Amino acid sequence: MALQSALYWRRNMLVHEIIEHNGAKYKYMGNGPTATGGNPGWSMSPDVFFRCIVCGYIMNGDPDVDDGCSCGKLHKDSGYGRLGSSLGDNAIEVFCRV
Repeated sequence: MALQSALYWRRNMLVHEIIEHNGAKYKYMGNGPTATGGNPGWSMSPDVFFRCIVCGYIMNGDPDVDDGCSCGKLHKDSGYGRLGSSLGDNAIEVFCRV
């Protein structure tokens, strides 16, 4: 329950957040697969980025690249087409290129 409360608070704080990464700007879209427009799962694209809520690592949404954050909570396996967090899908923050 504490994780859900923390995520709810964090989502409300991020509503208008824009971040810069590698010279480009990205707007916070929400948490989980629905924030990517995927139906019902994740929609992957190089213009979408995912951020780990624990370590802050920013992961490119390119579906052809494996990746993982430094704390081990967020991971992407391109071979199997999987993206996930050990904290659950709603613990993944989604950003898109502005």
